[in-house]
Amino acid sequence: MSAMATKARTYTVKSGDTLWGISQHFDTDVETLARLNHLQGRQKHILSIGQVIVLPDAQDDVDTELTIRVLDLAFRPIKRPKLKLEFDAGHKELVGSDQGLVGPVKVLDHAKGLKVWFKELDGRYALIAEHEALPLGKKQLTLTSRRMLVRGKYWVEQGSSARASADVKREIQRTHPTPHIPVQPSSGSPAPAAKVGSSAASKPAAAPATTAPKPQQPQPVVKETRVDGGKPQQAVGAVFAEGNLHLSPANEKYRKLLLDISKKHALTPHALAALINAEASKLESGEWNANAQAGSSSAAGLTQFLNRTWLQVATDKRSAVNQKLKADHGYEQVNGQWQGDTYSIYGKKGKVKTDIKSAPVLALRFTPAYSIDAAAVYGLINLDYLADKGLNIAALAPEDKAKVMYLAHHEGAAGALDVIKGALTEERAAELLPIQVGAKKAKELAGRFDGKYALAYPYWLYAYTDSKINVVNFMVKPDGLQPRTMSDIAKALNGQAAAKPKAKAVPAPSPPTRQTANPPAPAAGSSDPGTVGGIGKLVNPLAVCTIRTAGLASARSATFGKVRNNNTKNHQGIDLAADSGTTIYAVANGKVISLSRAFTATANFGAYVLLAVDVNDLPEKQRKHYQASYPNNKEVYFFYAHLSEIDAALDKPNGKFVTAGKALGKTGASGNAKGMTTIAKGGHLHFEVRHRTNDIGKGLGGRLDPLPFLVSYTMPK
Repeated sequence: MSAMATKARTYTVKSGDTLWGISQHFDTDVETLARLNHLQGRQKHILSIGQVIVLPDAQDDVDTELTIRVLDLAFRPIKRPKLKLEFDAGHKELVGSDQGLVGPVKVLDHAKGLKVWFKELDGRYALIAEHEALPLGKKQLTLTSRRMLVRGKYWVEQGSSARASADVKREIQRTHPTPHIPVQPSSGSPAPAAKVGSSAASKPAAAPATTAPKPQQPQPVVKETRVDGGKPQQAVGAVFAEGNLHLSPANEKYRKLLLDISKKHALTPHALAALINAEASKLESGEWNANAQAGSSSAAGLTQFLNRTWLQVATDKRSAVNQKLKADHGYEQVNGQWQGDTYSIYGKKGKVKTDIKSAPVLALRFTPAYSIDAAAVYGLINLDYLADKGLNIAALAPEDKAKVMYLAHHEGAAGALDVIKGALTEERAAELLPIQVGAKKAKELAGRFDGKYALAYPYWLYAYTDSKINVVNFMVKPDGLQPRTMSDIAKALNGQAAAKPKAKAVPAPSPPTRQTANPPAPAAGSSDPGTVGGIGKLVNPLAVCTIRTAGLASARSATFGKVRNNNTKNHQGIDLAADSGTTIYAVANGKVISLSRAFTATANFGAYVLLAVDVNDLPEKQRKHYQASYPNNKEVYFFYAHLSEIDAALDKPNGKFVTAGKALGKTGASGNAKGMTTIAKGGHLHFEVRHRTNDIGKGLGGRLDPLPFLVSYTMPK
């Protein structure tokens, strides 16, 4: 195994630094720094000025941070998978967790691609994934190789022998019981009738069939495993095979819909499933969320349609929504029109026009039969546009069409045409790329194309589309199908294939230096961060902190303690007046250890962020105030609730480090603040300070008064 190239980095300790603060600044953790620098006990907390701290591999040099999730064909995690990875012109062997997770793997040059081999029980490696290039940023790659319908264990425990085939079959029956299609309407998980808006919604005309399918046995998929002394044995695992469509157990309820709708629109079920999977919001189980609602836009339903886009699709005669409206009301046509920035629809009988109320039509987004059908129709609308502009869409294979559909959804049909035809302007590309990957990464990527954003953006977009759409993942038997890359598809359409970036120089290893008596001064033009950690910096959670009064007896009711209902009801934090959409900030250097994106919740705190801060990173005044009550606590916690938006960069399995003043998200009206969208209506940020993270209940336990932790605030009379 060849060694992976790394780059050693160091940081020279300055007055006021702490190891925690250094870890925050460089997006790592205290224990990693302590291990790299052989720091134990009090050495973790007492640093010397001029001490050189060795840092982990440079984050700025990493193109992609990849976590690999290894599943069997029935979407069950394979425990402790052994993988061999080829990336950055080297090899690395890794063993995953009991949940099948491997990584994170830090890839310095995404353009060199990735190969993944899976180690089978007989010790042989099977190639299960090959990518010419990887998308930028932090990504999760889920692998469900057809070689890995797990029968039990794929690892060998010391002293144990391979199991007999009879044991394998019993294991299959236990962990993969023979499934059947649930008896239910084809809408999958229909929304309540109140959401749909009319009783007729449960029986749409000309929509996919709504009769419940009969329970049926799937066709078994026979796979080979190696047991009984390494000899090949056949074991049968019950996996759905109808239409050669491979779905996770959580999404089996959508099988009949996918088959019916794909047939209706002359698509393949695998292409439609790949498209839906890329667009859908997902529950923790991986199920496509039929009742999803975005917190920061009007997107809703299983396929996350915006209001105006959904209404536009309703005017297309191919859509199930259009057919339902005609059947329910006897319309000959359903058309739409713009009125300023508002799009509305109307029905037409002869010359008589009747306005159609938007709310009941928009509510149909929560019925999967309509949502999946609309996704297919919207894709076809975009393909029609591209065909009208001269692209030979009809010549594309179904798996190619799925990628072009997704590309057009991402960019808009006109934007997709510009990219494919090579007509994207430098100015537009320079605007788009930073939005997608951040300003720093965008500049670095453009630099690999001689500073030309118009070349860098299609390269990124094509790779991103390839990572989102892969029909093979939804086929039980791919039969050797290898879908073309989006770049090759563009070329086949007489468009412009993606240019290749210049090779990225991977730095050679250099020996770390732990300490030096006379640390060198920062080089001219270097990005020396100055003092980090232990600087005692504190900022307010809002730019303007005013205690809320609207909707309350007085401002005191918005403070901490037993202050409500004539001093009989607890308030666990403080309410700071704010219109929805006001930016919230990290009050100190810290780590986001928990968050919720329950933007549509109507109870409790709704969407929230919880920030952990090292006590040493508080200013002296607040530090002493806190330690007077909790002298043994190393951290203090700040809680922001009722949010409408949370920075996507904060999603990280083990927490995300942020610096004081970093924007975390925006205020809102989620949870029990429903309807409080403006200051006049009681809009606010609910802000708490906590001294523990467990046993936080409805009372004041675990909490303390946040006011002493504000830099400044206004208390209305």
